[in-house]
Amino acid sequence: MTPYILHVAILIGTGYLFYQLFLKKETFFRVNRWLLLAFLPLSFLLPFMEVPEEWSIKEAMVAENDLADNFSSPQPPPEGEKYTYLSPPPAGENFMLTSPPLEGGGGRSPVPNNNETIFTGGDKINSELITLRNSDKNISTKNKSKNNFSIINYFENISWSLVLKYIYLFGVVLFFVRFLFHLSVLLFKICTNKSTRDGIYKIFHLEQDIAPCSFGNCIFINPKKYDQNTYEQILKHEQIHISKFHSLDIILTEILVALQWFNPFAWLYRKAVENNLEYLTDQLMLNKGTDRQAYQLSLLKVSVPHFTPQLVTNYNHSFLKKRIIMMNAKKSPVRSGWKYLLVLPIIGLSIICLNSVESIAKEQLNLLEEPVETTPQNPNETPSEIQEFHDFSEKVVMEEIEVADEETEYENARAEESVEDWSPEKMPSGVLFSIEGKWEAEIEGDRVCMVFRTSTGYGKQFWSSSSDCISKNEFSNLPTNGKGEFTMENDAGVVTFVGSFSGGEGEGSYTFEENGTYREFLSQQGINNLEEETMFFACINKVDRAYLAEVKKMGFEVGKEEFNALAHFGTSLDEVKNYDKKLKGIGYQEFTLIDIAHLDVHNVSIDYINEMHQLGFKDLTIKKMVQAAIHNVTPEYFRELKAAGLEDVKYDDLISFAIHHVEPAYVKEMQNLSARKLTNEEIVQASIHHVTPEYFEELKAAGMDDMSFEKLIQFSIHHISPSYVKEMQNLSSRKLTSEEIVQAGIHNVSADYFENLEEAGMEDMEMEELIQFAIHNISPSYVKDLQSMTSRKLTSEEIIQAGIHHVSPNYFEELKAAGMGDIELQELIQFSIHNISPQYVKEMQNLSSRKLTSEEIIQAGIHHVSTGYFEELKAAGMGDMELKELVQFSIHNVRPQFIADIKKMGYAELSNEEVIQASIHGVTTRYIASLQEVGIKNAPIRKLIEARIHGVDAGFIKEVNARSKGKEMTLDDYIEKKIRGWNRSGRAH
Repeated sequence: MTPYILHVAILIGTGYLFYQLFLKKETFFRVNRWLLLAFLPLSFLLPFMEVPEEWSIKEAMVAENDLADNFSSPQPPPEGEKYTYLSPPPAGENFMLTSPPLEGGGGRSPVPNNNETIFTGGDKINSELITLRNSDKNISTKNKSKNNFSIINYFENISWSLVLKYIYLFGVVLFFVRFLFHLSVLLFKICTNKSTRDGIYKIFHLEQDIAPCSFGNCIFINPKKYDQNTYEQILKHEQIHISKFHSLDIILTEILVALQWFNPFAWLYRKAVENNLEYLTDQLMLNKGTDRQAYQLSLLKVSVPHFTPQLVTNYNHSFLKKRIIMMNAKKSPVRSGWKYLLVLPIIGLSIICLNSVESIAKEQLNLLEEPVETTPQNPNETPSEIQEFHDFSEKVVMEEIEVADEETEYENARAEESVEDWSPEKMPSGVLFSIEGKWEAEIEGDRVCMVFRTSTGYGKQFWSSSSDCISKNEFSNLPTNGKGEFTMENDAGVVTFVGSFSGGEGEGSYTFEENGTYREFLSQQGINNLEEETMFFACINKVDRAYLAEVKKMGFEVGKEEFNALAHFGTSLDEVKNYDKKLKGIGYQEFTLIDIAHLDVHNVSIDYINEMHQLGFKDLTIKKMVQAAIHNVTPEYFRELKAAGLEDVKYDDLISFAIHHVEPAYVKEMQNLSARKLTNEEIVQASIHHVTPEYFEELKAAGMDDMSFEKLIQFSIHHISPSYVKEMQNLSSRKLTSEEIVQAGIHNVSADYFENLEEAGMEDMEMEELIQFAIHNISPSYVKDLQSMTSRKLTSEEIIQAGIHHVSPNYFEELKAAGMGDIELQELIQFSIHNISPQYVKEMQNLSSRKLTSEEIIQAGIHHVSTGYFEELKAAGMGDMELKELVQFSIHNVRPQFIADIKKMGYAELSNEEVIQASIHGVTTRYIASLQEVGIKNAPIRKLIEARIHGVDAGFIKEVNARSKGKEMTLDDYIEKKIRGWNRSGRAH
């Protein structure tokens, strides 16, 4: 869960920064709104998207490095030696792969671990299980004092990932409760206050000192605080918020904050959305004809901050200055629209950088189900086959470990951890082994080499004690020939074996019973909560009281993790002493038992470490030394790379070169291909994408003689073959650039596609056009269909536009049947862009007394003119209107209820122009009534419109009358005084 939450947080931050850097100052507020809204669901959905491996920037190097920290990888055998495949077992059984032992440690040799590596199969999975000595599990260690064992052990057992998960969930619940509280406050206000209705809007007149605001279709305002003109401006402002569903934006950002409460960008994102809504509303107010200065004055009148509920849209007083600046700002030019296109590469970059890579496990699992050959393969092929199987096996084993035993505390924590943090102590009991099962053994002199086998829910599992067999003296009553029961006992417990031996080979069953006093002893040492199977391994590998006493004498701390490592890995006391002495001798002072176990498991010798030091790698930690040995980074390999011309080779470069099998000879080849000195990263990229000198020469022969090394890698990434280059060159009348050929390859442009388009009538197409056709999936048959719809030859651009907007022959025929018989392709495209359906065309034709043009129908569609709207206007008394008038009514948002209300005020005969102007300038029934209250009655609607334009309201008339000493005045007089700048002194200025 944690990676997903952080992924979303990064995307939210990216969206906010993109808005701040590129879009904040643009006046395309409507586009900004939809972009900000679209980024919210995208941020939560994009992390679920998987990308192909070849698209992802998460190179294979990262994956292999992760595996390198946890597992050893088989490498090609020395010259002259081979891997031996044993006969495949029956279905559901197991098979074994053996290899020669490693000598010297750290060399480039087969398996740098033990004498054998055991692979297992089963009913559920085919997975690799190597002896726990064969696995490098990055077990971290802590310096513990003897007096603090219990406290440290307590903190060791805390699942910190689980703690963080609960903290996050607590925050989510807290912020959702906060959200519901604010919602409840609004609902309470709606339920407990009376409202008046103005069309679809409910207006709540409150007594509290609250700033004007709106939510849903409700407007909250204290009318006593504002004059009539300001009151009307506020209502219009809030009505725009309601009509454009701005409350939805607020709710979505509140949910965002609840889910991302820890993310500062989420809070900033919410503020950006709120501010943009105010900019948009201001713009819409001015577009309706509102006087700019009068509107800005109304903003100033409500600029004193008041408390408003959290979920409402309001005048947002805190950034009033910015709003006025944006209102007065110059409109952004259309050419600024290129900035919005940047969001696409930003989203694409986030996907290839952050999203997970598509799993290929199913394909590999099918390969593993195929029978294993019983005869050796070509020695040159065998290592790669083994490597593929090894990599997949590691992956499957770890995936199975992660999903096992979900009821245990281990699994709760493990779900949030990476493979790199895996250690023996975290393995749930019974996943890889059991304390009872079957055994097989072979007696070699005075030693017994045993293999333990058990059946679990994960298939049949094999485990061998170590590369060293067990001395006969460790067993009691060992029957070297015949049947019997014998035991192996020490401090950890007793293993009881039942079976028989014949000819030096034996088999049977075993059980293990731990020693409770030893567990108590370990608990006193601060080592608690051990699995039963860990005690079994401690018994087999003789990790007893004496062993622990010796390593403590040497100065090592032994906690739960260290005990797990010693028990599972089977590092002998002699090996611990040897490594301890020699590591200190070469300068290492701070290392742990886990470090020693890793060195032992991967057979990393002190000689190897010394050689690496002599090459300049003195600062490498033991973990990095182990990693280098795992990847067979030898001193000789380093010297050969230097001799090949690589002067500055650091540790990370070495590991990367080894992982991607970059040999010194390959380095020389790549350097010879380039006119400049290549970087280490470029050479690795070339190896990853299989760039070879032969490939380069073939491309040159195909005509690509000016290729840089970067272009060569691009060609290889996109699988551009020399034959394809020739094919593309033959299609063009000029020499193509490498970028054009790569684009053609990416979009699957082929000679067949070109020829089919020619047959469809697209002669002499250039490569740019071909690529555009391929990008937009323009098929030859589609070209023919479009050509059949028009009387002239179409251009490539027209066909591409038609394809982008899904213009089809069926759509054309349906429009013709609806009455659009002579429609051109450009008009068809416009119809499709604006979603004009044939049924809509018929509806519009039925509303008109004449045949409508394409442009008229498109305008009607853009402005949402409908039959229902027409009928409502007729019912409101507007009679038979032409479509052009309907469009104007819709553009200016003239509602039928508005017309009906005006007519009830005594204005029965209204022209269409008067209705539109009245709606634009806010000549509402409330405004008319307010003027009638101060003596302005029966004024023509055009005069009322003029008065509204010049800001004449009831308050102004009262002020003038108070100064006029009873002088009778007409509405024209008031308008004239307003125009002349009448002030409170009674004089014009």
